[in-house]
Amino acid sequence: MREYVKKRKALKKGANIADFTNEQWEALKDKYRYCCFYCGNKPDRLEQDHVIPLSRGGDHTKSNIVPACPFCNNSKNNKTLEEYLSLVGCENAV
Repeated sequence: MREYVKKRKALKKGANIADFTNEQWEALKDKYRYCCFYCGNKPDRLEQDHVIPLSRGGDHTKSNIVPACPFCNNSKNNKTLEEYLSLVGCENAV
């Protein structure tokens, strides 16, 4: 169901869609050792975050999705990576 909701949201924003499967999501989380891309914490749950937000022209593709903890995902909102990192004072993070 989550896959469907993510694809539908991306379609509504006019983003390019690639078949981003649950298997790819699990592989991506494994690649980042189940840690948040932004803060490095290992939360109980990770969410898919679009590095370039859908609302700002980003795509719903593997190359634009990273795992994020709920706090970072919510606080990043529709900011670009650079905007978010400068806001939290981590210009050299990631």
